[in-house]
Amino acid sequence: TMNQEALRVLAFAYKKITNSKEEYEKNLVIVGILGMMDPPREQVKESISLCYQSGIRPIMITGDSLKTALAIASEIGLVTDECQGIEGDKLNQLSDEELKEEVKKYNVYARVSPEHKLRIIKAWQDNNKVVAMTGDGVNDAPAIKLAHIGISMGITGTEVTKSASDVVLADDCFNTIVLAVEEGRRIYDNIRDAILYLLTGNFAEIFIILMGILFNADIFLPVHLLYINLVTDSIPAISLAFEPATNDIMNRPVRSLNKPFFTPFLIARITISAILKGIIILLLYFITLQTETPQIATTMAFLGLTVLELIFAFSSKNPKKSILNQNLWKNKYLNISAFILSILLIILFITPLRSIFALAPLTNQQVFFVLSMAFLVFLIDELTKPLITKIFKD
Repeated sequence: TMNQEALRVLAFAYKKITNSKEEYEKNLVIVGILGMMDPPREQVKESISLCYQSGIRPIMITGDSLKTALAIASEIGLVTDECQGIEGDKLNQLSDEELKEEVKKYNVYARVSPEHKLRIIKAWQDNNKVVAMTGDGVNDAPAIKLAHIGISMGITGTEVTKSASDVVLADDCFNTIVLAVEEGRRIYDNIRDAILYLLTGNFAEIFIILMGILFNADIFLPVHLLYINLVTDSIPAISLAFEPATNDIMNRPVRSLNKPFFTPFLIARITISAILKGIIILLLYFITLQTETPQIATTMAFLGLTVLELIFAFSSKNPKKSILNQNLWKNKYLNISAFILSILLIILFITPLRSIFALAPLTNQQVFFVLSMAFLVFLIDELTKPLITKIFKD
């Protein structure tokens, strides 16, 4: 009864010793039993729910009795049926091949040995799953070492366990693991977004230069490309690293072990955006060249690409969903970067620095035309996001 109420049960007994040769643990007089509660932390149930929501399957491995383990697991939402639990003795009856299939059925393992933990981890790995193992005792160290991600307890964990692990939990809190997963996904997203931003800009420049060679036109000077790559591209790319997590970040399925970084979706996104940028800049240059000097046409192209790069930094915040209906100004570092780069661009055009960059003075109409074309590209890019997401697999 106590086991089913999630209590750990201790029995107490005594014996009067009359002879030093007597065996102490025989003929004891029972005093009573004690049910000891070790309640789960309040946030564990919510964290378990968040794990399932984000494609992570939590599993309990314990030395407690099966009834106690199932009672606790049921309380925190880990199991819905007693059939989801198994004892270590029954694991001994299963071969490794059988366990590979059977392991999918269970969320609770009770009365297990260190050897059982190794077999459970290996069975999940054989099913091509990423396995994280937590523990605090010396006997957990081999399993923590075998897992893809070994997590030890920072407060109660032994030094052996900490040395074998990849991650040490400073607060011994399960909820911290879930928060770490969320932070890891945010970091991955931001790395992807920064690479998307940089490669799109670089491929657009390559496309423009190749077209210029084909049509025998010097669209950009080397100093223009140097400024775009060292200043206009690099500062927003660094700022994208500080982008906050999206609202749906924990609703996504887990990435598989074999998933490449450059998926068909990411390749298509880079290619289409780069070509779109390149076409607009070429149009700006050749349309202007019909009525103006080559220097003014080059200046228009330079201004157009610089503005496009600034705007595209905001578009790169979310490669799949349009940011027009989201919080556009959520990343303060990106906002500050865009403001500073805009000021630098104005200084470049209205000060003697203009002659160093061989830029021609532009009329208000010309500047407005460039800005209009840049925002047109931004709108097209945003509106095509759902279509690219639907057609190309990520």
